[in-house]
Amino acid sequence: MNTPHKIFSGNALRDKLIESIPSASNLTIISAYITTPAIEWIVEYIKPTCSVTIVGRLLPNDFISGGSDFMAVKLALSKGWDIRWLAPLHAKIYLCDRNRIFVGSANFTTRGLKLSGHGNLEGCIEVAPELENIHFVEKIVREAQPITYDTLEKMERFINESSNNLHFMTKKNTYWPDHIVPRELSIWVYDFPWTNPDTQSDFTDEDIKHDIEILCIPDLSNESAIAASFKETKAFNWLLKKLEESESKELYFGRLTKTLHNELRDDPAPYRRDVKILLSNLLSYCQKYANDSIKIERPRYSQRIKLLMKH
Repeated sequence: MNTPHKIFSGNALRDKLIESIPSASNLTIISAYITTPAIEWIVEYIKPTCSVTIVGRLLPNDFISGGSDFMAVKLALSKGWDIRWLAPLHAKIYLCDRNRIFVGSANFTTRGLKLSGHGNLEGCIEVAPELENIHFVEKIVREAQPITYDTLEKMERFINESSNNLHFMTKKNTYWPDHIVPRELSIWVYDFPWTNPDTQSDFTDEDIKHDIEILCIPDLSNESAIAASFKETKAFNWLLKKLEESESKELYFGRLTKTLHNELRDDPAPYRRDVKILLSNLLSYCQKYANDSIKIERPRYSQRIKLLMKH
């Protein structure tokens, strides 16, 4: 009978990392937030020849809020480490030499690992370093986009220039502008609305919370804010791209469903019926908040989605 996994705290995770890191040849850290004290802490234990990869969410408002900081990324880059960002990231995973994997709620920050003070109350476990688990971590790394010194400089300049922009500060953009980091259109279930805007009372609080999160707005009561934010979402821009690639600038629901099912990066892939629901929710948002860009008709039995103008 297998011994069940024991849940341990953030400071226990810190101690387990101290056991593993000094001898590690490869280390992968996946954490939504990354701060300088955590980078400085790990530098004390890691050997110079260790190959380090760090994936963070690293979105504009993570830096504005202080969840992550530019100095942490600069320090990591100065060590020659591979630093990447991934917008939908929420996972916290620590992989040492493909033989120890720690998973939990602890971010790679002072509070997450209780590097000083009281810190957060975290819950973590060690999971078996099975090939499937290692591939899961490697898949996250592949999906993430690398950050260079040049990219980081553009990010920092953008935040400094936007700090006095009330519209930017209240809108809380999800992604970096294309001139800083080109829009990466690999698509996930997470990127799509989970509700229909006309029948949101039929959905769970978690579904509504998810849509508020991808729209980056405080609630779903401000119609103009929803319209502006919706056009910035990855799902809407994915749809625009598919329509622009079509010679007739239009696609039918069935074709779009098949395309979306093939392009979703989630593993395991969702069922076709669930993909249809995602697409239906997206089109409902389009009808309500983007009817100046996209026209949706039903000439026969299937919806026809047509691009009206270049976004």
